[in-house]
Parts: sequence; C-alpha cells; structure tokens
Amino acid sequence: MKKILMLSLLVGYIFILLSGCAQNTIQKHYYVLVVEGEEDLIKEFDKYASVKNPVIEIDYYKNMKDAKKKFPSYSIEDSPVVFIFSISKEKDKNLELRTNDNDKSLRMLKSIKNDKS
Repeated sequence: MKKILMLSLLVGYIFILLSGCAQNTIQKHYYVLVVEGEEDLIKEFDKYASVKNPVIEIDYYKNMKDAKKKFPSYSIEDSPVVFIFSISKEKDKNLELRTNDNDKSLRMLKSIKNDKS
C-alpha cells in the first residue's frame, strides 16, 4: 500500500513539473505592419522576422493609399508608421505599439527578439 502511495505521489510530482515546464515554453508571436512612404525601411526591419524569432511576419507598404485600403480600421495618417501586434493562440492580433518613430519600434523588436518569452 505504501509503495502504491509513494508511486502515485512520484507520478503526480513529475506531472506537475512537466506541466510547469510546458507553460514556460509557449512563445508569444508578433506581426508587424510598416507603412514606409518615401523611406526604405525593409533592411532595418527585415532582420527581425524569422521562423526562429517571435516576429513571424512583417508586411511593408510604400503607398499609404494601399495600406489604408487594406487596413481601413488602422490610423494611417502619415508615414512612416509602424504597427506591432502580438498574436494570441486564437490568431487574434492585439496592438502593442503604433508609432511614427522608427527607432522606438526597432528597440521594441530588438527587445522581443532578445526576450523570446
């Protein structure tokens, strides 16, 4: 009886450890929309998108008119403008940052890449 109890406790303990580890390996993913306008920002942003990195996709638009047509609910009034979205397991996009400051968006992407949360 003691052996069964000890074995049950051991299996339960292992299960708790494994479930805790599995939760920590869930990685947050990001989608980035860049409306460049006259600037050429692909080289600056492209290094952050990769299958291995949390930033899984970056879309670039030169023309604000095309970007407004594709994303009418986003506030695209001037360029350059960068939108950074986190993507949930349900594939919902949540806006994390909207900025006209390229340096600010690049700092955030760098921190995302380094954190790999």
